[in-house]
Amino acid sequence: PMSETFGQLPMTVSFGGGIEDVLAVSRMSVEEVSARHQSKLSATCEDILGRTARLTRFVDEVAKSRGHSGNITGCADVVPLCSDASFPLARVFCPETCGCDDPFAPL
Repeated sequence: PMSETFGQLPMTVSFGGGIEDVLAVSRMSVEEVSARHQSKLSATCEDILGRTARLTRFVDEVAKSRGHSGNITGCADVVPLCSDASFPLARVFCPETCGCDDPFAPL
């Protein structure tokens, strides 16, 4: 596992492969990371927030660390954040709710 601080949040990320996998992920764009998460959950441009407690908790904690109210339990809770360019996680994990599958597309 690799530990790092994300804002004020301690984060641990586990990779099944070696350093090459870590480097590959670090070079991915937001769009590529979004596609990777969609693929891992066998989704295609579908809302995936709420499918796993760990992912939902992560998004909720990041939202709180950025000054948002938090209490995110699913995609309905991120609607006000869909157009917030500083919070692309809303569109990455809730593309259907936010109206598109491009995390940087204007609404």
